[in-house]
Amino acid sequence: PKDNPQYPSKRAMLRNIALSAAQAARDPRPAPRSLKEKRMEVCYKCEWFDPQQQRCRVCGCYMAGKAAVRGSKCPKGKWID
Repeated sequence: PKDNPQYPSKRAMLRNIALSAAQAARDPRPAPRSLKEKRMEVCYKCEWFDPQQQRCRVCGCYMAGKAAVRGSKCPKGKWID
């Protein structure tokens, strides 16, 4: 996956945004800086992370923003809070 930054279809990304918003709504507080940094460290090592775009190729999200919300979840379940 690292060589080909393919993202989900626009329709799938809209579904993923809705899912992410629902997850974040359960706990919309900002994540502490340490948690956001820990999450991003996981992303930087992940084969699905596109470092140029700072996006996940599974869900299509911009991960710095997603990692900053306490209730957000990794689409592959890699974030252990």
